[in-house]
Amino acid sequence: MVQHEEWAEIYDGVYSDHPALIEDAPFYVEEAVKSGGPVLELACGTGRVAIPIAQAGIEVVGLDHSPRMLEVAKGKAAAAGLSTQRLRLVQGDMADFHVGQRFPLVIIPFRSFLHMETVEDQKRCLQTIADHLADGGRLILNVFVPKLELIVEDWTGPHFWREFSHPRTGRRMLVWDTRTYDTHSQRLHNRFLFQELDEDGTVVNQYYRTLHFRYMFRYEAQHLFEGCGYEAEALYGWFDRRPFDEKSEEMVWVLRRGSS
Repeated sequence: MVQHEEWAEIYDGVYSDHPALIEDAPFYVEEAVKSGGPVLELACGTGRVAIPIAQAGIEVVGLDHSPRMLEVAKGKAAAAGLSTQRLRLVQGDMADFHVGQRFPLVIIPFRSFLHMETVEDQKRCLQTIADHLADGGRLILNVFVPKLELIVEDWTGPHFWREFSHPRTGRRMLVWDTRTYDTHSQRLHNRFLFQELDEDGTVVNQYYRTLHFRYMFRYEAQHLFEGCGYEAEALYGWFDRRPFDEKSEEMVWVLRRGSS
């Protein structure tokens, strides 16, 4: 099993060429600048989105459950010359937190909302966010569109996913992907196998990481958000703001809360 320290160390490399991670940051930076700040990012991880927002001159509070992820983010922020006033990093649970201020914009990039594995956790998260939104504030998040053809595909054996270089050792890293879909509970259990290779191609280190998601369909998500007091200002099919349609692979929700 990959420990938190190892996962935080390789996280940026694992997802370095994921299409959603290549194109989402400029979108969130634009929305952050439009809001005027401050911005709260939930599940901020290694600071992949929070740091560019802070570099654009917007005050950011980043919250994450993993202390090690936050350590990596702090190192990257320091290397970028960002002060703790510009980017404040907080350890906490995205379903139950209190950071002591309200925000015109809260963001949850890269499908992290799907880590809320029960409806109760989803509602708790949305209510806690509402408690931190300024009047008329917005919540923007993106989640993947469940594809039935992928759900019914045989994922029992490891599928080769990608290759990247280990950020510390420089060695080749191979990533294998195994998935289990529980259609009754709408849960996806994503198990990764990481193999670190030496110069001869021999596996010198091997470990696993399992991620759990509760996937949502388009109208299920809408009913959840509306039931928690949010109105859909927009639903995009990608980060270039194209309309959401039957070909979309991502749901990019722009949600607004009314005055309290």
